[in-house]
Amino acid sequence: MYRVLTALLCAGLVLSTVPAPLYAQGTEDGDSAAKVEKLSKQAAKQYRAGKYAEAIELFKQAYEIEPVPNILFNIAKCNEKREHWEDAITYYKKFVVAPDVQSEARETALDRIDALEEVVAAKKGEKKGDEKKVADKDQDKKKTEKTKKPVAPPPEPKPDRTLAYITLGGSAALLAGGGVFGILAAGQQSNFDDATTVDAKRAAKNKGETFALVADILYALGALGTIGGVILFATASPAETPPPAQAQITGFSPWVSPHGGGLAVFGRF
Repeated sequence: MYRVLTALLCAGLVLSTVPAPLYAQGTEDGDSAAKVEKLSKQAAKQYRAGKYAEAIELFKQAYEIEPVPNILFNIAKCNEKREHWEDAITYYKKFVVAPDVQSEARETALDRIDALEEVVAAKKGEKKGDEKKVADKDQDKKKTEKTKKPVAPPPEPKPDRTLAYITLGGSAALLAGGGVFGILAAGQQSNFDDATTVDAKRAAKNKGETFALVADILYALGALGTIGGVILFATASPAETPPPAQAQITGFSPWVSPHGGGLAVFGRF
């Protein structure tokens, strides 16, 4: 049987707007409840002072004494303030599956998980972009060094299909990604069928619809990219041949956003 720790209402969930109380186990655990109350108040004070790492340690100590679900939410919120996105996601997920959590609080935590996962994905995309820029600079440097060295007379020029290969490779990756998201969407149907709560069913339904939409977009972009790659392959000209005066396609670039996707076509005149 659980009882409400009214003294912890101001310190237990001070980091959120979710109106969920903290609980301690058993009326005989007065000492434990007092310790949790003291640690939670100290943690809240550190949080308000911007000392999030110290607040996390105090909340963890309180949770070891009494596993109150709201403490997990507070730890997640502190990690979010520190911009430790993945740690925040971990504790929000623990909070969502904890017992005796109100539905409104679960929905708030699920919203934070969705938002932070987008932030993590964006950060990883930026990192990959920076690594690609460095690789491109190294490649350009190597090409410049090669041009300075004496070379033998070039062989008979052959069609340069590098761009076609790149486009086809990217299209294959998009189609593979569509397959992965299609499998994930199908898996959510099983999760929906097995779910025993409305929140779980809603979460499975939303994820399934999202995965299906992403799969459709990736399939469409992959198909367009494949068509573009075939066109580039068929129309490739020798690398040393001067470009014709008329307009010509120089490349394709698929793109995806939360609201849709498409295929950008680059050309020159």
